[in-house]
Formats: sequence, C-alpha cells, structure tokens
Amino acid sequence: MIPNNITADDIRRAITRIQAEGYPAEHESTRHDLLFEGSRFPPKIVLSYANVFANDSDLSTEDFSGGPEANEYLRSLGYEIVPKRRTSSSAVQGESKPLSQETFQKAFDRFKNKVGAASGVAFKSFHEGLPAEWESYKPPLRARALEIMGADTWVAEDIGSGGILNGVISAIEIQEPEHRNNLVRWENRFGHANRSHHKLLDALDSPGTQTEVERLLFGLYEGEASEAEAFEQLRSLLGSRYDLLAYLFFLKDSERFLPIAPTTFDRAFEFLGIDLVTTRRCSWDNYAGYNDALFEVRKALIEIPGLKDAQLIDAHSFCWMLVQLPEEGVGTAAKQSPTIPKAKRDSGRVLGARETSVVEMAQSVEKTVRGALGPPVEKSPKPKELRMSRQQLEQYIKQLLLKQEERCALTGIPIQFRGEQVDDLLLPSLDRIDSNGHYEVGNLQVVCRFINFWKGAQDDEEFLRLLALVRGDADDG
Repeated sequence: MIPNNITADDIRRAITRIQAEGYPAEHESTRHDLLFEGSRFPPKIVLSYANVFANDSDLSTEDFSGGPEANEYLRSLGYEIVPKRRTSSSAVQGESKPLSQETFQKAFDRFKNKVGAASGVAFKSFHEGLPAEWESYKPPLRARALEIMGADTWVAEDIGSGGILNGVISAIEIQEPEHRNNLVRWENRFGHANRSHHKLLDALDSPGTQTEVERLLFGLYEGEASEAEAFEQLRSLLGSRYDLLAYLFFLKDSERFLPIAPTTFDRAFEFLGIDLVTTRRCSWDNYAGYNDALFEVRKALIEIPGLKDAQLIDAHSFCWMLVQLPEEGVGTAAKQSPTIPKAKRDSGRVLGARETSVVEMAQSVEKTVRGALGPPVEKSPKPKELRMSRQQLEQYIKQLLLKQEERCALTGIPIQFRGEQVDDLLLPSLDRIDSNGHYEVGNLQVVCRFINFWKGAQDDEEFLRLLALVRGDADDG
C-alpha cells in the first residue's frame, strides 16, 4: 500500500535523485511513465524513492502494485502519466517525433474552421458541440463491449470451450439503440470474407483454431502475455485486419491503444506532418508508432487554451474529424448511422430453390475433383481433393450459406437460387479460398457465379484489395 502522506514535493525530490543517481534497470516501467519536464520516469521507483523523503524509510516496489494504483496516486498529486514510448528505430516501426508547432497550428486551425462550417458553432472542446455529437460514443461503446465480453469472468478452463470466442464476437457485433460499433467492419454488407472478424466466426467451426484463438485472447486480457507477441500471433491467425486488432487492444487499455482506420489517419498524419503510414502496414511496430503519434497529437492539444484536459481519445477524434468533416458547411453534420436492409425471406419457397442450388454445387465439386469438367490431362497442375463425404459437403454448404446470410462471401451481393433467379450469374458457386488448397472445411466459401469467374486463381486477400480499389474504399490493414 502506498502511504497517503507522500506529497508532490516528495515526488519532485525523488525525480531529482533519479536524475542524479539513475535507477536499477530491472525497475524500468513496462506500460506507463511519469512525464516531468520532457523526461520520463518509472512510476513505481519514483514512489519508492519519494517515500524515503516522506517517511524516512525504504518502500520496496514489492510492497505496492504498479499500474493503476501507482499511476492514480501520482495523478492525484498533479503529475502526468503517459503511455510507454516504443524504442523501434524509425517512425514506421514505432518511434514518433515531436510535432512541428507551426504545422500543428495550421492543422488545428483547419479543424476549427471545419467544425464551425459544418455546425455553425465555434469549436470549444471535445466534450460539447459537434465533436461531442460525433465522437462521444466511443467510451460508452467500449464500456458496453467489455460488459458483453465478460473477460473479468474468464478462467483458464474456458479455453477451448467457445465461451471466450463467443464473448469477443458479441463484443464486436454491437448494434443496440444506444450503442453501435462502427470501429470494426463486422457487418455483412460486402460479403462474409470482407467482415474484419470473419476468421473469428470461422474459428467457431474449427475446434483446433478455436482453442488457439481463445488461448491468445485469454493471454491478452487475463494473462501476462507479451502484447507484441499477442498482436503478431493474432494477426497470423486472423489476418492483417488492422481495425479488428486495434479494437481488441482498445478494449484492453484505452489509455494506450486506440482504434484505427488506416487511410483516414494517414491523411490526418499528412496534414500534421507526421511521417507514418499505416495503410497495408499492419504490424505491432506500426501500431505502436500509430499510438505514439496520437500521443504526440495529444501533447500538442493540451497546449491549446481550454484543452488542458484533452485525452488520448480526443487526439483520435481530432484526427478523424480533421479528415472526415466537409470543408464547407452543409447544414447539420450530425453523423448518420448506416442501416442494413434485412433480406426478405419466404422460407417455404426459398427452401426448395436453395436445396437445389446446394445439390448442384456439391455435384460440381465432385465433377471437378474427378476431372470430368473439360478434356482429360495426364497430370493436373493443381490437384484437387474432396476431403469429406458428399453428405458432409452438402451440410457444410448449408452452414456456409447460413453464416454468410445467403450473400456472396466476397461482395455481399444477395445470392439467387435455382428456380427463383432472374440472373444466372448471381447463382451460388463454391469457391476455394486458397485456390491451391483442397475442398475441405475452412477453405470453402459461397460466392456469386460471376465472382468465381472473375477471381480465378487469385487468393482472397489480393482479390479483396482489387475490389476495395473498385469501390474506392481501401480503409483497411
């Protein structure tokens, strides 16, 4: 326990001692630093040394916990606690540089002008007016997500049960009247494979993958896992879905980790003169650099009169609005929540057509595997195997259609079925995610027939990249 008679002056004297004598390397902080006159100090060792001046006795760092206990005590004395800086060798790999005051002021003036033009009211703070209307949803959304996820109730025995994975998925797919998660692309508007968390959904059908994902999630939220290793391991399993990974870390600690929309923030960093690109550079070092850059933006914001209380999440809002706000007033700029039309279903009619299409897809796979589609060749350059029975294949196709909400996995276009269609090119076609792989669980998706033609032998990631370019929407990892 920290003695309650340690004063701000004791802290200052402790910092002076550290500046003169240094401190043991093993007491280096891991997550937060005390920032004083531009220099950083480990909170726990500062408090330990301060106790010598306050109570004339040593205070072992084993006698009290670091993290929130030490940080909150120091904050109560008026000291600033900031996220730990990274030590990578370049801005792209995680090291941020101080902002140019002149460049920042130009960007801030641009921001104020945009707020005023869009709302008709001058900018005062991030807690009122248009900034509050646009951005105040994030802390309540995070609180709701944590409540839904229930990580504080997880135990090691839950790993592999599906409970952890379902909790995380539910904490992503939030669309309640008062909370809507727009920090992750989870809705099935552009196809199952375009949903940033689709591999989390797919893991529910693969016990081995489910266990591995849950082990990593448990370590991230409840264990002592290295954050860098957890990020890279999750990236390996879930793909370079920057918005998803950043959201998971935002839920872990919003004082150090923020959500990301790469192309938007890259444009903001250009305005601010920050030498950092995040688009298609999803990695731990890059994400560390991104958060450090936002920390530098926050430092600049608190120097603005009236913004002394600006938080890291306000720096995030500033960058977002700097880019997303229109240049000129267009009446109210209140943010509109996109709606997702619900597919109309006639279960009696659709069932027969759907079943027919399922059977046709299964037959097509069997013919492809047997080499019956086209002239025989002595040796196929891409051997294909069906690694399940015909009955299992049909059942799996039905599961895919259910998971994909009867939409093309790559585009989100509603699939039409044999007997009801108006366009043969919108009939369902079974596609291998990895064209070099086999017809097996985890490597199959249902797409519109014309999409299967267009995709050819390309892998999903490359095809999705090209689709994003066509849509003019490349705001991903």
